[in-house]
Formats: sequence, structure tokens, C-alpha cells
Amino acid sequence: MSLEGLAATISASIKQVIIDIVNFLTPIVTVICVGMILVGALLIALRQEFYGLRLVISGGIGLAIIYLVIPLLLGFLP
Repeated sequence: MSLEGLAATISASIKQVIIDIVNFLTPIVTVICVGMILVGALLIALRQEFYGLRLVISGGIGLAIIYLVIPLLLGFLP
């Protein structure tokens, strides 16, 4: 096995580990972010706008990172 073959094998295995971790954590983070949005909307309805607005915004940012930024970054993996 040449050095290039070894490097390709290591690179492919590292890429697969990263993709497996992202695939495992995506549903968990999605549920947490949607829960943050729902709790924030409930707090806004209960006239607690200060905390509710922050929960809604942070839940939206979390969903944007999971479904927009992470796939973009995974596209740069060799």
C-alpha cells in the first residue's frame, strides 16, 4: 500500500466519522431548537417578551445552522 492509498483511506474514514456524527446529532438538535421556538412563543403569549423573543431567535438560528451552514461546510470535505 502506497502512502497515497493510506492517506486516502484515512481521509475517507475521517469524513465518514464526521458525517455519522452530524447525522446522529441533527434530529436531536432539531427537536431542541423547535422546542425553544415553541417555549418562546408560549412565553411571548404570556407577556414575557424579553425571554420569549430570545428563545425564538436562538431556536431559529440553531435550525439555520443545522440545515444551511453544516451542509455547506460538509460540502467542502474531500
